[in-house]
Amino acid sequence: MARYPDANHSYPGKSPGRYTGGPFKIVHHTVEGATASGAIATFKRRNLWPHFLVNHTTVYQHLDTGVSASAVLNKAGGVETNRLSAVQIEWVGFAGQPKDRRTLANVAGLCRWLEKEHGIPKRWPAGPPRGEAGPHNRSVALWTTQGGHYGHSQVPENSHYDPGALSVAEMALLMGG
Repeated sequence: MARYPDANHSYPGKSPGRYTGGPFKIVHHTVEGATASGAIATFKRRNLWPHFLVNHTTVYQHLDTGVSASAVLNKAGGVETNRLSAVQIEWVGFAGQPKDRRTLANVAGLCRWLEKEHGIPKRWPAGPPRGEAGPHNRSVALWTTQGGHYGHSQVPENSHYDPGALSVAEMALLMGG
């Protein structure tokens, strides 16, 4: 059971249940919107929740990281996505646009805590996210056996391309140097 000490816990979400196993990983998303309030309204309306929502001022925690979130597609009969130890972070912003440096700094701080808390390697097993044009490495073998950082674009069974391609400077800020 893990709650990020620097998070706002005012907007609790609903979990689809316990994790089913697998190495812990972080999945990075963008909300495709400009405000946290708009994203939270969408989460409530759809009843689909990430663990965290991050903007330039605040980290919101909706779910304890000891249970799964529901922010990626999980097809019946396919590989487990949400419940395979995937800690999910939604960034306020757009996949096709540069990322706010303050938001990335907040995400980076959260990631360092998650890496320590859950033993998540500080690496991208599927390579860095490539943006809309791809290619998107949605390897089931990597997903099921390798902990680390993944873009939503790299989750099996999914077709989104968020968080988009990250510049060298954005990746350095996110990964801490």
